[in-house]
Amino acid sequence: MRNGKLRTFQPFKVLRGDWEGLTRWLRSFVALDPEKRPDPETVRKELDRESLVYEIARSRIGELWDVAKGHDDVGLKRQLWADRLSLVYGTAINDDDLFFQHTYLTIVAKTMATLVLDVKVPDAPKLLSGRVFQDAGIEGVDPAI
Repeated sequence: MRNGKLRTFQPFKVLRGDWEGLTRWLRSFVALDPEKRPDPETVRKELDRESLVYEIARSRIGELWDVAKGHDDVGLKRQLWADRLSLVYGTAINDDDLFFQHTYLTIVAKTMATLVLDVKVPDAPKLLSGRVFQDAGIEGVDPAI
């Protein structure tokens, strides 16, 4: 569901004998396996914009945004994000979907970084604030909104 409407996912193109591909595609609709190695192929297949994980996260981020966007400090951080992005692209960027995608990628990257550091994934506020990285002696990790 997105904005109250059903959305289709990337269809699976059946190839003769590709039962592993089919089971991997079906498994993505059930759950993400936390025991999988976060290698590039697994990350792409399980966490990209075509995955169920992304759709669920994007929907939840959108719901949270609807609640939080009225707060002055959150609005300011959102504007700073848009300003920085406009410097990169050379044009004004003010797209909620792109903002939600960047927020999702920040969460995924910080979660994967905790796995690399071999520390327990903390609760969301500590993860997003970058505190877990400061505790590990890593400076400069920007907080997410």
